[in-house]
This record gives sequence, structure tokens and C-alpha cells, in this order.
Amino acid sequence: MKIQNYLEKLFDKELEKRSSFQLHGLSHLIKNIKDDFSPLRSIKPPFSPRSIYFWINGERPVPLQNLLYLLNYWKKHTSNNSSHTTMLNRCFLSISGISLPGHSRVAKIPRHVTKELSYLLGYTMGDGCLSKNKYKIQYNDADLKKLVLINRLYGEIFNVEGKIKKHPQKKMYRLEITSKFCFYFLNRICEVPIGRKKDLRVSELIKKCPHGLQLYFLVGFFEAEGEYGNYFYSVTQHSIVILKDLAKIVDKERIRTKLYGPYGPYREGESQKWILGMNVENYQKYMQLRNSCILSIKKSCY
Repeated sequence: MKIQNYLEKLFDKELEKRSSFQLHGLSHLIKNIKDDFSPLRSIKPPFSPRSIYFWINGERPVPLQNLLYLLNYWKKHTSNNSSHTTMLNRCFLSISGISLPGHSRVAKIPRHVTKELSYLLGYTMGDGCLSKNKYKIQYNDADLKKLVLINRLYGEIFNVEGKIKKHPQKKMYRLEITSKFCFYFLNRICEVPIGRKKDLRVSELIKKCPHGLQLYFLVGFFEAEGEYGNYFYSVTQHSIVILKDLAKIVDKERIRTKLYGPYGPYREGESQKWILGMNVENYQKYMQLRNSCILSIKKSCY
């Protein structure tokens, strides 16, 4: 499923002076703007006019704030507002990569929700933590193989990879991704909250996807949060909303679940918890679905 143009959502006026995103692959479109729009010759932009020639020649990437400035100026001086939207969409579709000033690593921009991205979002909603400290994304899990797969997915989707280390206090492993673009994408486009997760829900991006893609989100979330028992499989959350959302997705596969709760709070500062559970028969049905999805994901990453 296509993702709508989100370039403007990546723009942060307070931070752009220090670390504007750099957009690669736009030289031909900058040339079109310069050639087709004569008033550009007389404007006084907040950047060196000579920069335009570096962008056209492909010698430098285009800072996001400067691209938006050029297009907004164009919008003010043209009667056809649709041309502004069209050019912004053309830029979005033409970007070959995105980076930060002084960084050689160029990330890829996702333009479609794929099964790999849907699974990653589900796992991140369940176990990921977005920290404002240097735009870090952290995952903790006792199963090393799960984190290796998540790391490979970042490489496949974003051309970004993190580091896996032993957790400093617990008997588990930690995957840490440091990427401003991935951080912004997960938070601003995919609605993954920053810090402690409260009132979780399936993002609108996933809700708009076909059911087949929603299943990968479900499996990703269950891989992060599910607990196996002898006669029972369950997912515990502080948010009843996301459990209801997930129940609707899995119900279409004729896998029956039941919602239990609320329980607690048992300690000061805690909130109530709910449990989404399934019995042995439905758990076996789910495991067939889960194994099929995981196998498909691994084939694309290994």
C-alpha cells in the first residue's frame, strides 16, 4: 500500500537550523523549478543562491527546509496551487536517499507499507522504545534471533542498522538503532509514541492497509508481547484499545480471542491492565498463521 507524501511532516522548524534533513536525487527537479519559474532569479532566499547550482549539478543534496522554501515561494507566485502539490509529490517520489549534514550514511525512504514494514511496526509498538536522547530506538528481548531479524529489517527497509549488545542489568539482549530519520518516521508517520507507551492503538497507516498486511503487524506485536503457557496464549497491555484493534484483525482469520480485565493497579503509579487471550485450539491456528508470516519475512531478509 502506498504511503502518502510525508516530507512536510519531517520538517521541524526549531531543529532545522542545526540538523536539516538532506535530500538526494533531486537535481533534475531543482533544474525544472529554476528554468520554469523566472521569479526565482529575483528572490532573496535564506541560503546562498549559488547553492541552487550545486543542487542542480548533483554536487550537494538539497536541505529539506530549502526545498520547502522554494516550493512555498512558488506557491505564492503562481495561480495554480495544484502545481505546488504536484511538484512536492514528484520530489517525494524522486528522492534516492536522505541523510544529515556531516553524515555519510544515506537512508532509504519508505513509500509503501510492505509486509516487512508492517511487521516491524507491530514489533516496535509492542517492544520498541523511542528515546529523545540522540534519536535512539531500543528493543530488549531474551531471544537474540528476534532482535537479529529486526535489525535486518531496518537494513532492508531503511538501509540503517543498529548494534546488539547484552543488556546491562537483565538476562536479555538490547538492539539500539540511532537514526533521526527512522525516529521521525516511526513517530510522526507511524504514530509510535515517544517514551513510555500510553493509550496505544493500531496506527491509521495500518488500519488503511489490506487485511493481509495487517496480519504482519499483528504477528509482529504478538512476537514482542505474547506469552506462552501450557493451555493458554496471552498478550497483556495497559491499553484496552490496541487489544480490541488486534482482536478485530485476528477474528477475520476465525481465530477466537477473549478479553480479560481490568486487573490492578497493584502498585502506586501503575495503571490497569487487560489481557487478550486464546485457548489451545485457537493458539494452534494462530501458530500456523504466525509461522507462515515469519517464514515469508525471513525469506526477504536472508
